[in-house]
Amino acid sequence: MSSNTMKLAACKWLFVIWLCVFNIPLAWSSPATHWQSLAPGLAYARLEDFPTFPQGYLHAFRIDLAHYQLRVSPVVIQPLSAQFAQLYKTHQALLVVNGGFFVTRVTGLTSLGLRIDQYNVLSPPRKTKWWDIFYIKNQHAYIVPNGQFSLTPAIDFALQAGPRLIVDRRVASILKAGSDARTAVCIQSPQQIVIVATENVLLSTQGLAEIFQRTEAQGGLNCQQALNLDGGHSTQLYAQIGDFSLQVLGYSRVADMLWVSPRADKSLPR
Repeated sequence: MSSNTMKLAACKWLFVIWLCVFNIPLAWSSPATHWQSLAPGLAYARLEDFPTFPQGYLHAFRIDLAHYQLRVSPVVIQPLSAQFAQLYKTHQALLVVNGGFFVTRVTGLTSLGLRIDQYNVLSPPRKTKWWDIFYIKNQHAYIVPNGQFSLTPAIDFALQAGPRLIVDRRVASILKAGSDARTAVCIQSPQQIVIVATENVLLSTQGLAEIFQRTEAQGGLNCQQALNLDGGHSTQLYAQIGDFSLQVLGYSRVADMLWVSPRADKSLPR
């Protein structure tokens, strides 16, 4: 082997090691995203191509807003799994994840930022610059900066968090490098959203945004817009959809939750 060939080989391995150390996804080796239909308008995909986290997954649920409604509610029963069990029985809840940011006070946990549930404002918006607003209006989803949001009676759901990950199909320009567990939401089309939560994998917001930006053929989620929700120890997910069930256990209490249930005219058989 010539010295030039040896140098090229060494550089190749150094590059691979560098990618692993900084947890940069190898987009060209990712299998295409495969969706499993769970119910009309509801599908599930598990992304697992994380070289530095071989037992790590990103769970994704694709939701058609013509069939399902989003709710955001305070957590009144701890742990969140018990709250989901109650919602499953009383409201046909199919999926629940942790919601937005919160603060711990003497009186308990208090949500921070805008929350709207069934047209009712539960918590007022905050002017934090890197927080944006995900909302539903007339069964269409939007993610907008604080300054572009206008509260109208037609908005039936809203949740404020951050940072924004995808803006008009492009990765947001300023994202932090620190890695953690993640919960997030993306918009594929006005009536189709994806809710995700990681399990046994730590991602930077930059790394998560790159997954959101990739096409499904590249192993991504093909998002037009995307917003990071609360993560870290708050990340947790519970789903029960027919014979399909999934639990991503959380490590802390949370103040509120985002949950999904069928619209009144789209109830699912039990």
